[in-house]
Amino acid sequence: MLIQSFINIISNLGPIFCVIICSILPILETKIAIPLGIDYSIFKENSLSLFQSFWIAFLSSSIMAIILALFFHFLLNRKRKSKKFTQKMQKMFAKHLLKLQNIKKVKKFLMCILFVFLPIPFSGIYGGAILCNLARLNIFESSVCLVLGNFFSCITEALACHILKPYISLCLNILIIIISFTILYQIVCFIFENASKITHKHMK
Repeated sequence: MLIQSFINIISNLGPIFCVIICSILPILETKIAIPLGIDYSIFKENSLSLFQSFWIAFLSSSIMAIILALFFHFLLNRKRKSKKFTQKMQKMFAKHLLKLQNIKKVKKFLMCILFVFLPIPFSGIYGGAILCNLARLNIFESSVCLVLGNFFSCITEALACHILKPYISLCLNILIIIISFTILYQIVCFIFENASKITHKHMK
């Protein structure tokens, strides 16, 4: 009943609105947006063509990518001035930051594009925007990396949707389950990590 109610709400919102919203949301992004737009079982005759779903998802997520490039550039550059933030960053990413900042700019570009493109947990435009900033790319360079990585990702997803079109509803459900378990796993890890830190402090 709960799943059916959720499907009814989505279908009432319309495919274009749903594709735009999913495209700009973290974790979901275009990997959910593109197959959702063409899912006939949800939107029936209002469902989008693959071409429409691809372009709506790509343009929405690309606009969001540029906004994220601006946001993280100004946020992290401002935060870097504080000693506490710098110390935290050095503890968390000391080795990785050194590697990122010492490699050639071309490799930084390719690495950031690849990170946005690859369908791994917490990649995409959100993770990519943070990586671009940690690699000390400027706003224009970050935007180019994010949009290019996003474009290649959208093409791959669109091709997968074309091949698996008869099973698109099943694929969409599997993706949602994988994402849900990934989020749950991260929440559990975060809780246990913080709990262990608190107990360690008390023991001291």
